[in-house]
Amino acid sequence: MHLFTRRLSLFARRLSLFARRLSLFARKLHLFARRLSLFTRRLSLFARKLSLFTRKLHLFARKLHL
Repeated sequence: MHLFTRRLSLFARRLSLFARRLSLFARKLHLFARRLSLFTRRLSLFARKLSLFTRKLHLFARKLHL
């Protein structure tokens, strides 16, 4: 019976270490996802501004052409 409890406590310790590593990994993944979402938000804003700018440029070029 003693051997069984020792094995069980060893297993519990390994499980605890694994859970801690998994938790750290999840936190890092969450931070990475947050940074990525901020980056994509900035990128979409930049794309919208670029689109507006090119539209204005196109209208200006049409006026010049006429």
